[in-house]
Amino acid sequence: MSKPDLFIGGKRLELGKSIGKGGEGIVYLVSGATKKAVKVYTGNQNPDREAKVRAMVRDGLAKTSSLVAYPEEIVTTKSGQFAGFSMRLVEGFHQIHHLYLPKARKAQYPKADFRFLVRAAANAARAVAQVHSSTCVIGDLNESGVLVSNEAIVALIDADSFQYEAGGKVYPCLVGKPEFTAPELHGRSLGGVTRRRSHDQFALAVLIFQLLFMGRHPYAGQQKGSDLSLDQMIARNLFAYSKRRDVGVTPPGVLPSLGDFPPEIADAFERAFGLDPARRPTAADWVNLTQGLENRLSRCTTDSMHYYPSAAKNCPWCRMEGATGVVLFLSTVVAKAAAAVGLSNFDVEKAWAVIKSVVLPDPMAATPKLPTFRCDPSPDARSAKRGSWKHKAFGAVVAAGAVAGWANAPDAIIVWIGALIFAWFQFGKDSVDRSTWQSRYRTIEEKWQEATNAWRNALGVGAASRLRGELEAAVDEYRKLPAAKTQAVSKLKNERHARQLNDYLDRFLLRRASINGIGLAKTTTLASFGIESAADIKRNAILGIPGFGPATADKLLAWRAQHERRFVYNPAPNQSDVAAQAKLDAEFANRSVALAKKIAGGQTELVQLANSIRQRMAVEDQTISAIAAERAQIETDLAYLGISKPHIPVVYAHAGRPSPSPTPTWPQQNTTGSPNSVLCPRCGGRMVRRTARRGHRQGNQFWGCARYPSCKGTRP
Repeated sequence: MSKPDLFIGGKRLELGKSIGKGGEGIVYLVSGATKKAVKVYTGNQNPDREAKVRAMVRDGLAKTSSLVAYPEEIVTTKSGQFAGFSMRLVEGFHQIHHLYLPKARKAQYPKADFRFLVRAAANAARAVAQVHSSTCVIGDLNESGVLVSNEAIVALIDADSFQYEAGGKVYPCLVGKPEFTAPELHGRSLGGVTRRRSHDQFALAVLIFQLLFMGRHPYAGQQKGSDLSLDQMIARNLFAYSKRRDVGVTPPGVLPSLGDFPPEIADAFERAFGLDPARRPTAADWVNLTQGLENRLSRCTTDSMHYYPSAAKNCPWCRMEGATGVVLFLSTVVAKAAAAVGLSNFDVEKAWAVIKSVVLPDPMAATPKLPTFRCDPSPDARSAKRGSWKHKAFGAVVAAGAVAGWANAPDAIIVWIGALIFAWFQFGKDSVDRSTWQSRYRTIEEKWQEATNAWRNALGVGAASRLRGELEAAVDEYRKLPAAKTQAVSKLKNERHARQLNDYLDRFLLRRASINGIGLAKTTTLASFGIESAADIKRNAILGIPGFGPATADKLLAWRAQHERRFVYNPAPNQSDVAAQAKLDAEFANRSVALAKKIAGGQTELVQLANSIRQRMAVEDQTISAIAAERAQIETDLAYLGISKPHIPVVYAHAGRPSPSPTPTWPQQNTTGSPNSVLCPRCGGRMVRRTARRGHRQGNQFWGCARYPSCKGTRP
């Protein structure tokens, strides 16, 4: 597309490359200008758009804020017709969702910790406050219009869509994303709504919530007995994290709660997502609140990259990482390594050597660190033992009396024999209730298994194993890229004739054709089914359209053949071939870069995960230790009382079992019930359905490991 001929104040602009394109227009760099860009509108525009932009330029809004890309000067065509506007160039920034989403953050902001997120929240509020100091209301404040630099500086773009009031006239904002739209606006046509600052305050609170809560939306959750969309949750004002209102919604997964933040932050969110729009915190309020939060952060003793609100009882990021297996913040060493990785110094074999060297523990064999237990029989056990000896002593006395009586009065033999039998039963009687003690053991053992399984899952070995499998697949694909590209280039050359023919036939549009019996109605129907040019015409496709029979198909095919006979193949590469080759080169280059970043970032993340797992294994868990103490005591009591431990089958946690060397990518477990969705509890591999041939489950189906007999893992 040729660049338009544009002017500012009668002076011709030298346009540079296009740096953005949307539904409204195209943004170009201005050659020779420092940090200057122009937005050129395309297509039909709202009649008030020109008047709004001219008013913003006339009132000098661009001079009032360094944080907002306001229109600076009017851009016109050579004839003086309005074409767009110039603005300051915002470069080196990323959209804010690249910061608040953990996985995107590791790629774009590898050095960022929670302090960085809080600072970005303060700067976002500061930018909105600057807008609100004018007669502007943003209206469509969302994640794509808020940009963040590597220094946490925030800039706002798309200022021409802001609602602006000038000279007694309100120029509206006509658009809005539902997930950032205040509840009171849902279900209304935004084109006829006068936006208020309270609407921006809602959207700003959503962005700040996502920054502080690792990308989670404040209204995303599960409501009992219903399946509402996010839009419906907002429309009904169901703030999932509220502590003041019972909205019947549960936030997803293990996440921070409002209780992990200072009371003033929790109160601000309650008001922002409450029932009264007038009580929403202002942008200036959020500046003060987030600055205060940054000054009251604690540093985690387990992970030095974890800064968290001092109001929290413990580190919420450790809690999240333990539950999800996702690393939220890269360590300083990892961040430096990730930032230094580039195609120029990326060595896939070195990266693979590091990945292979990472040894993960077997979660089925991993045991928590426990103190040494030296247990004596408990008072209950000793009391039970004493009760048993009392019966034996009483039986011995009765037996001795019966023998003496028999010697002195042998005629009463029946009485003495009865006394001896009674003594025998008393002597053999055991007052210890075995079932009660075995029940105690069973309860504690099940509690122990549940706790250790939860601990093993929290280690994150399954997540680390899956990551290593993904990295192995990525390394394999990266190694095969040259061969795959060679094959693709060969295929491209072989398809040159077909491609040239298709490009040639695409020039002949049915709308412009004169075919007997094919009028406007039929060409419109054909276009609705994707047939617009001679290249699209194929018999089966035409016959598949209602009302189109063989006669119509023959006419269309004849018209196509007429043009096809005029086609002349050129064996030398033409413009189309060059474009196809360039596209292929770009696709493979992009894939190479994406894989290199994934492998490099994943390599460092895997090392950090392994280190984190080892650290967790080395730290004593107080809950597990308490249960282990109970378990040791009940085992001591059973041995003291001479009671055997009941057999309790071991139930393993659902965690993938890694091997010292990488294994093929394992499918993630889900609830579909398909063979590829169930993981072996022993090795983490794929499972298949089998039928038991013997035993008490004979004839019943069960899940068995596909690696049997090398692995004998089973699941019901």
